[in-house]
Amino acid sequence: MFIPLNSRNKNNSCNSDLEFNIDGIPLCPLDKESFKPEGRCGGKNRSERLKFTCPKSHRDKKGKCYHTCKTPCTDSKAGRMTYVYPDKDFRLYPGVQRNSLEWITTYKKRAVIERELSCFKFNPSIQRPNTVNTVTMRSDLYLTAISKLINVIVANAVNNIKYIRTVRKLFSIPA
Repeated sequence: MFIPLNSRNKNNSCNSDLEFNIDGIPLCPLDKESFKPEGRCGGKNRSERLKFTCPKSHRDKKGKCYHTCKTPCTDSKAGRMTYVYPDKDFRLYPGVQRNSLEWITTYKKRAVIERELSCFKFNPSIQRPNTVNTVTMRSDLYLTAISKLINVIVANAVNNIKYIRTVRKLFSIPA
């Protein structure tokens, strides 16, 4: 579920003392710097969670974590760590870290799919039907989908992928 967040909505549904930015990453309570994502973690019979560490913490060669903050907000030597449970808020945590490469590529595909679905609805018999018969409406939807698929197949056969979306541009190609 890849839903963009509304940047105007500043309400956070998380019940911790930390604030979160619009990407769902916790912010340091002192200087409002974003925490570093440490990845996913979980265990046997445990729900998956995302781990975030203090932006001022660093790991040594052995993997131990130390913080270098002059005014630490915790007594821990490793600095402040927090866990976020994605299954608590699917809109804020869709299972993929926002602004990551996976998020960007998947969101582009989602945008293309949404555009194509709106093209299906652009058919006048689907957008403003003259009938209330569900069989007729369903057949109109199927015929629209079939014509779109034929358009994709013809554009692929002609090796002009950029003409996938419109039939008029596809027919204007010189033979």
